[in-house]
Parts: sequence; C-alpha cells; structure tokens
Amino acid sequence: MIKLSKGGSIKLKKDTDSLTHIFVGMGWEIAKGSRTVTREVPVKSIGNFFRKLFGCELVTKTVTETITRRTNGEYDLDASCVLLNKDGYPIGRRIEENMVCYHNKEVSGIKHGGDNLTGSDGEHDDEVIDIDLNGVRKETATIVVFMNIYQAENKRQSFRDLTKAYLRIVNAANNEEMCRYDLTQFNEKDTALVLGKLTRDGKEWTFTAIGNSLKANYPIEVVNQLNSKILNNN
Repeated sequence: MIKLSKGGSIKLKKDTDSLTHIFVGMGWEIAKGSRTVTREVPVKSIGNFFRKLFGCELVTKTVTETITRRTNGEYDLDASCVLLNKDGYPIGRRIEENMVCYHNKEVSGIKHGGDNLTGSDGEHDDEVIDIDLNGVRKETATIVVFMNIYQAENKRQSFRDLTKAYLRIVNAANNEEMCRYDLTQFNEKDTALVLGKLTRDGKEWTFTAIGNSLKANYPIEVVNQLNSKILNNN
C-alpha cells in the first residue's frame, strides 16, 4: 500500500494489469470535547524610553490554550464524484448523466454505497464509491472525488471541527488497499473538500491526491466551482 501526500499520484495498473474494479473508501473524524490549539494574538509591547513617551506598538506572540469544541448537531458529510470529459467539463447535460451522490446513486459503472447521515463510526469507511473501470463511459477522462457537509450554512457547521479525513483505493478483486491519502489540516471556514481524481490514459488509470477545500452546501455547488486551479493544485 502506498501512502500519498498532496499532489502525489499512483498508476493503478502499474502492478496489476487485470485491475478492473475498485472501491473508493472515505472516512472522517469530528472533534469532541476540548483540545489544545496554538494561535497568534496581538499584544501591546512597551519598548524603550521613547516608546513610552509616544505610545505602544502592537506585535504578535504565540499562545497555547485549551478550547472546547461544541459540535452543532450531527455532521452529515456526503461523498460524491463527477465525471469530466477531456476538456474538463461534466459529461452530458444533466446530473443524472455525470454525478454519483446521495440522491443519484449510479452512473455508468459507478455506484454510491449509501449515505452515512451521522458521521464516522471510527472503524470502517464512512462512505464508499464502487467503480467498475470497464463500465465507465468512454467519454470520461477524469473522475473527481469529493465530499461536503450537507446544508453546512443552515446548520452553521464547517471544517473547524474536522480533525482528520482520508481516502483509500481498494482492489475489489482481493480487497488489497492500493493507496491511501490522509488529511489532518483543513481550512476551518470551508465546508467541502476535493480529495482526488482518477484520470484515464487509454486503458490505464492514475489516481492523484488533491486535498483542496472550498465552500459548498451540496454536491452540485462543488462541481460548479471545479477548475484547473483546484484540480491541478496550481
């Protein structure tokens, strides 16, 4: 099993020419109770005699404090994927043709394993996308995998309480974990995360870890924001 970092990639058929069927498993953990954080805070600093005469200057210093995170209800994170053509646009004109998510569970060889409404159980993948590589539409050049907090704005939720997330790719034929991408740092104001992409080159597929976050309440809002900067870590 290969562990990837942001921007890293792996050719899924490099050592397994017969690979035709994979599972993309995703999981996450939400913070509970208190935790220690380090932050920069402005403080007044009094310097020499002249500074005393003419005032103080503001500087920053590092402080460590323990804060309590109170999660606002259950976190419902949704895993989804979208099929893009060679020009980077969703295939077809309708969601039913190009996106697999909680309300559209199957598109040309790709199936959603079901929606986890309450968050991580800590032991298994929270959500799984099943991909038959031979069944994916021929026009598909890229499959982008992402997740978002359902109705984050209405629930006043964000990634401030997300402590870790991961994506792993498993060979469905033998349950071998081929690669894994772990994330532990997040933009606290964001509510969606583009985890990675599968790109096709002839009969070969490559997975690339992305790890870029943005703001979105629903899967379609993520798709509408996808661009080369997000997908290529530019």
